[in-house]
Amino acid sequence: MAVKASPNSSPNVSAVLLGELSPSEMELVFRSVQEFVDSLCINHPYSEVHGGTIGIATKYGLTIYDSAYMALALAIKAKFITTDVTLADRLRNTDLEEILVTPARK
Repeated sequence: MAVKASPNSSPNVSAVLLGELSPSEMELVFRSVQEFVDSLCINHPYSEVHGGTIGIATKYGLTIYDSAYMALALAIKAKFITTDVTLADRLRNTDLEEILVTPARK
């Protein structure tokens, strides 16, 4: 039994797994998912935050991973949300604290 994909409906996941969608229907699903993700996410070139990443990692003793996200937040003028208590504690009373958002502690 073939499942038809339309712009207003989502195909059944098992239909994809069982090969019940045609290649064109699968393409529609993937294109729709990509459009949805693109509407939620931004792409920012790492080359534009590389220098900030290295600077933050060196100045605050953070991992490149954490530093890259901090540099990105600064570049796009966004808040940095984390539940990493160790990271949050390390950034308290620094110039990065103003962009840091953490859950309230009990």
